[in-house]
Amino acid sequence: MFNRLSISQKLTAMLMLTSGAVLSLSAIAFATWDFYRFRADMQTDLQTQAALVLGNTVAAVTFRDPGAAGETLGRLGIPPHSQIACLYLPDGQLFAFRSFREAVDTCPAAPTPGTQVTSTRMFVTAQLSQGRNAGATLMIGVDLDAHRARIRTQATAVAAILVPGLLISFLISTVLQGMVARPLGALADTARQIADRGDYSIRAATRTGDEIGVLVQAFNRMLDEIQESQRERAGLLDREQQANRLKDEFLATLSHELRTPLNAIVGWVHLLRRGQLPVEEAKHALERIDRNAHAQ
Repeated sequence: MFNRLSISQKLTAMLMLTSGAVLSLSAIAFATWDFYRFRADMQTDLQTQAALVLGNTVAAVTFRDPGAAGETLGRLGIPPHSQIACLYLPDGQLFAFRSFREAVDTCPAAPTPGTQVTSTRMFVTAQLSQGRNAGATLMIGVDLDAHRARIRTQATAVAAILVPGLLISFLISTVLQGMVARPLGALADTARQIADRGDYSIRAATRTGDEIGVLVQAFNRMLDEIQESQRERAGLLDREQQANRLKDEFLATLSHELRTPLNAIVGWVHLLRRGQLPVEEAKHALERIDRNAHAQ
């Protein structure tokens, strides 16, 4: 299908494909970078929040007061995306937890260090590193609604940039392909006219000084050489026809000049062979034969 397109259409398609690929790759790179940056910022905020809450639970853990620890964990429900908070003692035993959803979550039997991300949640685990109860662990789980909202916003922004960018690219490619394809189209029209009319006096106009201009000049020089060759061939044909005419005239004259004396010789010889001519006539015949033979 691409091969059946005109040069202008091919140029437009090539420029659009190039621009579209560059814009798409740029948009994908930006979206990917922003995706992981937002996730990293989200993880950092959760780790900071977990460290602060864990610090506030030191007294409750020290005096083994699950109620006070639960109240402290309850403050995590103030952010809109918190879903679960689990506090573990240094020996790994679950000490207190809070679920911030209508459907109550349950904490895992043992905390998993670091950060885990599922399709719907992010879990961050922080461990107390100072005080008498060093080793107490807090795990916070939040939903990824903010993350998904960020992705939707990115997709909208990318579309808002990509569509006008492609439109501008199309307009620019239309102008640029006209600068390249118009001289080539004019050259093709000139070649078509010459082929249809057989008139080699038509010339293509030179509009640019680039490679296309060089091509047009070479095309015009080729037409000049064809015209010169046609003129030379016409001259040779005229000379050949004139030579044939002179040859015919020469042969006609030669034939006449040969035939006239020969007719006289043949006629007198025929009469002499019959033997009916008088002596005087026979002498006259011999003289005529001799004269015509010498003339021949």
